[in-house]
Parts: sequence; structure tokens; C-alpha cells
Amino acid sequence: MTRNASKGKTPQGADQQRLDRQAAIDRAGGLKQFASKAKISSHQARRWRDSGGPIHTSETVVVDFNVTGDLQHGQRSENEPETLDVDKQLVDKLTLDGSAADDFIEAYAADDIDTQKEILGEQIAQQILTDWNGEITRIYTVRTIITLSIGD
Repeated sequence: MTRNASKGKTPQGADQQRLDRQAAIDRAGGLKQFASKAKISSHQARRWRDSGGPIHTSETVVVDFNVTGDLQHGQRSENEPETLDVDKQLVDKLTLDGSAADDFIEAYAADDIDTQKEILGEQIAQQILTDWNGEITRIYTVRTIITLSIGD
């Protein structure tokens, strides 16, 4: 196992996805801690670890957040450059469903901050920035998560 890991390979016959799920549980501090943070039972966490599938049983997950990040505004016209607002703070709420909800819950339960930031940035761009005036492209890169809470 160690030899394969040092080469970045999965041992023959091992299920890489199951190993990834176990690693997420280990990062959370164990099965009970992972289940508690993901707001699922230990039995559900064990089943998810062993067989995969959706981690969260709800159809949607609501994420209240307070973050800072960089907001990139696309060009309004050929004569105007793109602009960047550094350390732009956003406080709002997102509704996640499907794989986005599952991926976020997994990252949240495993304390995977980088994945949380990535998912938040993508969802902020899709759900919140599209409602802002203008038809320019906006990208939000989360730099710091100040507060975060999850509900159904």
C-alpha cells in the first residue's frame, strides 16, 4: 500500500472511490464526527463509505455564508477592460441540490476547506452574480470563509 501511495497509484484490486470516502471520514476525525457534521446518522455514513451514492438524503441543502473573495467582472464592451474587486465580502444564502449538495456536505464534514471554497465560488457565480445588472460574465473566487452554516 505504501509503495503504491508513494507512486500515486491505487493498489491493484482496491476501490479508489471507497478509499477517497474513507479519507474524507478520517479527515473529519472518524465516522461519528463525519456523520455529525454531515447531519446524517452513523449508519448512513457507514453505508456511504462502503457503497457510495448520495451522502445527503434531503433534496436540497441551504448554505448561509459570509465570505470574502475576488470578484472578476468581464468586459462590458471591447473598449473596456475586465475589472477585479479584491476582498469583496458577500453575505447571502445558497440552495444546493443534487451532486453539488452531496459534494458540499462531504467537503464540509471532512473539513476540506479548498473544496468548500471552490463549490461556493461556482455556486455564487451561478446563483447570485447572475442576478446582478448587466450581461457580463462574473467569476467569484472565495479566499476566506468567515462563517458558514448548513440547513435543509
